[in-house]
Amino acid sequence: MSDGSLQAESRRTGQMSMFEVFGDAEPETSATGISDGIDDSKALNRLDTLGLEYEVLGYYLTGHPLEERAGMVSLISSSPIPDLGKLSGGAEVRIAGLILQKAELMVKSGRMAGQKMCRFRLEDLHGSIGVTVFPRTYLEFKDIIENGEVVLCMAKIEDSGEEPALIVERILPLGGALEHFQGGLSIQLSPPDQPLLDPLQDILANHKGPRPLFIQVTGGDGKLRRVRTHSRSSVNIDETLAHELIDLLGEGRVGLVRI
Repeated sequence: MSDGSLQAESRRTGQMSMFEVFGDAEPETSATGISDGIDDSKALNRLDTLGLEYEVLGYYLTGHPLEERAGMVSLISSSPIPDLGKLSGGAEVRIAGLILQKAELMVKSGRMAGQKMCRFRLEDLHGSIGVTVFPRTYLEFKDIIENGEVVLCMAKIEDSGEEPALIVERILPLGGALEHFQGGLSIQLSPPDQPLLDPLQDILANHKGPRPLFIQVTGGDGKLRRVRTHSRSSVNIDETLAHELIDLLGEGRVGLVRI
């Protein structure tokens, strides 16, 4: 603002800079013809910007670090975090998300006294939940548990508190989670999806692989039927396939199934 005011005053009084007098190259200007004095090469990248937003505000303002991996997170999670409150204590779940607010604690009493454990918030694009990692599990997976990491938590629901929480049994980096999964892919369809069948077939044809494909079809009678397709329709389950299917069908209609 100061530079702009000074330039405007110079134009009103007819003053010129030494560079203008001798015809040297003028400084770079914006589309409006006025230099903004900002070096775009030093701009923060998107992840750094989001990280600073969370550090200052306590939440993300202009986006979310998981947006680019939304397909994978939705595919590999057994439920969005807000829906976990519908499950009973002890239920086993797979939840992918972003680690936030990690706190390492020392157990002060009991048979695990003197050992380290940790707690953190696990956040997906729909909400967050508290997570507890007891000493034995923490010792095994502590190198993975860092703020800002996107992970898959295999856990049990703890419902004895004011809100549901997770007790973690295993944690994997999101990128390697599918390597440990030995099941198949499940897609939910219904009669209104008829126009989507051709593009769906094209997507599946471009991702052939070893994993079985199951189609869950809700018929006109309202009954749900699960069909295992021929081995020729088996697919390679990866992040690209997840992204394409969810773009076509929407969230909550594509998932993993054990066989």
